[in-house]
Amino acid sequence: MKLAVWMTAVNNESNYVSREPFRKRGPYVENPYADVDEEEEEFTDRTDYR
Repeated sequence: MKLAVWMTAVNNESNYVSREPFRKRGPYVENPYADVDEEEEEFTDRTDYR
């Protein structure tokens, strides 16, 4: 039984790895670390937490 489960797992992993190069990827974000609300921020003495 353990051998059958192990062989099934190896077969499933092998199939997954063989399909991986053809997987569709994207769309990518131009700058993922950009401050998206930079123009809306107001830094005063009450809201500046830096």
